[in-house]
Amino acid sequence: MKISNTETLNKLQQNSLVVCSINDRLTDEESKNITNELKVNTSVRTIEWNIFHGNDAIYLADVIRVNKSVVTFYSSNSGIGDDDFSCLASALKENTSIRSIYLNSTHITHEGVKCFAEALRVNRAIYSVCISHNTMRDEGIEHLWGVLKKNCSITTLTLKNSGLRLDTLPDDLKGALEDNTTFARLDLSSNDIGDKGIEYLMALLGNNQFINCIDLTDNKITDVGAKLLLEFINNNHSLVWIYLAKNKISPTVAADFKKFLNTKPNILLCQITDKENPEIKEICDMHQQEAVSFLESIRERKFLDDQEIVRIAERFPAIVTLAFVGGHELDVEHTLAAVAYRAFKLGLSLKTSNLRVNFSVDLDDIKDKAQLTRPMGYRHSLYITLSKLECCQTF
Repeated sequence: MKISNTETLNKLQQNSLVVCSINDRLTDEESKNITNELKVNTSVRTIEWNIFHGNDAIYLADVIRVNKSVVTFYSSNSGIGDDDFSCLASALKENTSIRSIYLNSTHITHEGVKCFAEALRVNRAIYSVCISHNTMRDEGIEHLWGVLKKNCSITTLTLKNSGLRLDTLPDDLKGALEDNTTFARLDLSSNDIGDKGIEYLMALLGNNQFINCIDLTDNKITDVGAKLLLEFINNNHSLVWIYLAKNKISPTVAADFKKFLNTKPNILLCQITDKENPEIKEICDMHQQEAVSFLESIRERKFLDDQEIVRIAERFPAIVTLAFVGGHELDVEHTLAAVAYRAFKLGLSLKTSNLRVNFSVDLDDIKDKAQLTRPMGYRHSLYITLSKLECCQTF
């Protein structure tokens, strides 16, 4: 329910507001009063600032620098442009609490994105970025690729309807995402990348074995681009979701995807054409049912023998995905980490074990025999790259 700006200020003063939502133009005094309260507030988790006017960005930047409780910043149809965005981006260099940035239907161009990219080179707290319905174009996205080459915190990037064509990937960005082990979801839907854009993406991703979701809905992709993507998927063992609807893909190539999916049990959702393909859906549903069955068996068992570990490892990306999506993470994160570690010890190939796992467990708790017990508590967050078993703590 929408509340007035006066009510918002009162609730901020009472420290009883969780979502601070601004949908009306504020006077300079109102903006200053609300942002002054936000500086010291500890209850607000989300700021929704949908009207930018006057000095709003300057005042909000001061909030971002000092507030430690806000985890999500959201702005839609706000009229925010490059100057305001650059002001906020500069403040993000000093922020360690915000995890998600959502900016929809803005006037942001490549200039604003450049400033934001500079902030991301410093900020390691943000993991989800959505900058959709804008005019950043290819020049803007290149700044983000450069950051993702080294940034190890961002997991999700949404750039829907951003004027992207992806014509030519600069040489210094080829393979930029190949070794990024945390980046998992890329949404480029409703752009204009076409078949050439698929070539661009393949060059950008290289042999990436960690990405879980690619959304290329409504991008003027034809059979040529779809076949290129099929080659990439064939060599990738981490993808779980693929979206290609609203493109120009023929029934013949859709049938090729169907045949291919029979050999890729990790893919739980594959949308190829505008109309739902019941045969493809049936295959993906079967994959999901099998993964759910594996997940349930993991939750019920206290010990898994080597043969069972191998079977589960074959389905590991899908099982991990379902564990999170299905809300079972508190029940199975320790077991899945144990399975992952045991799979590594068994010397499983990269095809089955090269997958990033992010669970709140202590590596010392994971036994060689995969004794699958639920954790008493969470001590560390570990990134386990199963191909090398490289672990790094994050806080």
